[in-house]
Amino acid sequence: MIRTILIRSLFFLSLGLVVLACQSEPKKPRIKMPDTDLTMSSLIPKPVKIIPTNSAFALDQFTAIYTSKSATGFDKVGEFLAEKLKAKIDLDIPVNQEGTHTIDRVIYINQSDSPGLDTPKPTNYILTKIPSSSMQTPRKVPLEVSETLRQLVPDVSNDTLAAQRIWPIPSGKITDHPNFGYRGAMLDVARHFFSVEDVKKYIDLLSYYKFNGLHLHLSDDQGWRIEIKSWPKLTEVGGSTEVGGGEGGFYTQEDYKEIVRYAQERYMTIIPRNRYARAYQLCIRFVSLFKWQWKDPKIVHGYAGRL
Repeated sequence: MIRTILIRSLFFLSLGLVVLACQSEPKKPRIKMPDTDLTMSSLIPKPVKIIPTNSAFALDQFTAIYTSKSATGFDKVGEFLAEKLKAKIDLDIPVNQEGTHTIDRVIYINQSDSPGLDTPKPTNYILTKIPSSSMQTPRKVPLEVSETLRQLVPDVSNDTLAAQRIWPIPSGKITDHPNFGYRGAMLDVARHFFSVEDVKKYIDLLSYYKFNGLHLHLSDDQGWRIEIKSWPKLTEVGGSTEVGGGEGGFYTQEDYKEIVRYAQERYMTIIPRNRYARAYQLCIRFVSLFKWQWKDPKIVHGYAGRL
């Protein structure tokens, strides 16, 4: 009898201690975010429609990125976004990780079935919704949404809102679609050669502003920049110069594959261009495509041919 009473007393005492411990856990104070106006943000290109909600999303060390598990490629976009934010503001944001650390806010990249996105333009691709506690970016092409978000993140944190650094992102709803299906730029590597790393930087800039095509000008009278293994003289000599007297250069087939792969990860198409009509002097001079004889051929300032 006494033993039973003692056991019951210990049980209720333990239960009371647990309840007191739960009640004594400090509740995190709500962060008062500054007023914002999403319509005043510098977004390039300008979205079709912006509806501000005049608050902000608190991007900080307690933020995580999650992506839809059923949408192909969304996980890579989440990793891309985390990588670019790390480079911009030096903030490590976990992607699709469970139980790593305290998470208070979520950037959620999701594919939506919302009928509001069914517009006459089949490429309608952006709906960014940023309420005070989460961000949702539905649609089938998520990279443009992540680039919009990158443009909204301030370069400098606000250190007066909480103990940790916070980058306030203006809240609201953005709906957008392109006016043109093809949005491209050209890089002339024939006249002035650029390394693979330089081309990648150019691709990143185009992606940031939602371009989806890169016209890569690979050959002209001033230089031949793509390796043709059966015609090695094209790059051995034709790739050795450029306009202005530089040392030139060329892309091996593996280099070119890497450029294409890098662009594809950013939903961009590489459009190669070889201007055979304009590069005929290179072809005649270094590959002997024709039986013509040239008198004293030279290479001067990136031009190959008879001078």
